[in-house]
Amino acid sequence: MHSISYDYHSGEDPPVVREVKWLLDQAAFWLLGWWLLVIKHYWPSSARAIDNVPNAMSVARIIVSPYVAYMLGAAIWRENTSDAWLWLGIAAGLIIMDGLDGPLARRLNAVSDFGKAIDPAADKTLILVLAIAYLVLTWHLQGLLAFLPLLGALSWVIWIELKLVLIARDTKMAVDALGDVELPGANVFGKVKFTIQSLSFILAYILLIAAPNSSVGALWLTFMLIIARFFADKSLHLHRIDLWKLQATARKRGVEVPQTRSVRELTRWARRNNQAA
Repeated sequence: MHSISYDYHSGEDPPVVREVKWLLDQAAFWLLGWWLLVIKHYWPSSARAIDNVPNAMSVARIIVSPYVAYMLGAAIWRENTSDAWLWLGIAAGLIIMDGLDGPLARRLNAVSDFGKAIDPAADKTLILVLAIAYLVLTWHLQGLLAFLPLLGALSWVIWIELKLVLIARDTKMAVDALGDVELPGANVFGKVKFTIQSLSFILAYILLIAAPNSSVGALWLTFMLIIARFFADKSLHLHRIDLWKLQATARKRGVEVPQTRSVRELTRWARRNNQAA
């Protein structure tokens, strides 16, 4: 058996992140975890199903998010304010679920590679559908001048998200090929990015419901997405380092890893950085 030569980049979380994780762990325990642990203790046969609850929450968010975004957009389009507030509250609930499924998995001792992969996929699905709905509403209610800057900012962010998806795919293939390393989890910059994006969309939708013909919400969202892009770049950089270390470990062991386009691009990126250093 080869020894694992891959080291995680993240190290110890900053103090603020540790405090936030502790608060989320407490919330996950008191809202969901304690009674699931009770059931798991008294009915051991249910352990497997209970351990899959965090993953089920992520899968549910992927399935439900497009419908929620559609209903929210339709309510605003029809100027049905009461329904719009209801669906916005449900969208906020989906964001809260994102903050609970990871801590719940830790509480249940049920952290898995599938969970590490499906959770960011659920995040990206929610942000994408909220973005599409908001773009359509901006075009319909506020016109081209509000639409174009927002489209540019969103396109910028979505491009980075697509790169993150490609890196995540290739990282999973490298982990599967090596066989004895864990799939790297989310990094701090990725979590900050999602928090900025999700809270910005909630506030932008609040402004849109309150004043449908005002472009303040679109301008706010454009500005915040540009800030989120900075953290997305940092997150992508760390994920690239993760994948590069996995690829380097595979080469040392003589393990063959499928070479997709994004891996070849990553190799060129690493060589440029090595030359610069």
